[in-house]
Amino acid sequence: MRNLMSVLPGFFVAIAPIVAIICGYIGKRKNYGFIIFALLGLILPPVGLIVVLVIPENGERRKGDPVTAPSPADELAKYKQLLDQGVISPEEFERKKEEIMNSEK
Repeated sequence: MRNLMSVLPGFFVAIAPIVAIICGYIGKRKNYGFIIFALLGLILPPVGLIVVLVIPENGERRKGDPVTAPSPADELAKYKQLLDQGVISPEEFERKKEEIMNSEK
């Protein structure tokens, strides 16, 4: 038992930086900061790993992320679906279709 206790602190010291990098990477992928989760993983490896795996993805857009507008085909498909469901009239669909087709030019 004494040998195991002398090996455990070394094991945790060796594994903590690896867990810190993993926590930081997952935190960054979920649109949170790398540093905060890397520090949490370094200080409390098991807790940091559990927290970063449990938190939901942050929906806020980060600086530098491109804003993508729906393509004209996607817009047209959306209005076609609304037409098929009876939400909009055929006249409204044709008007939107013309708007989308004219906006491409």
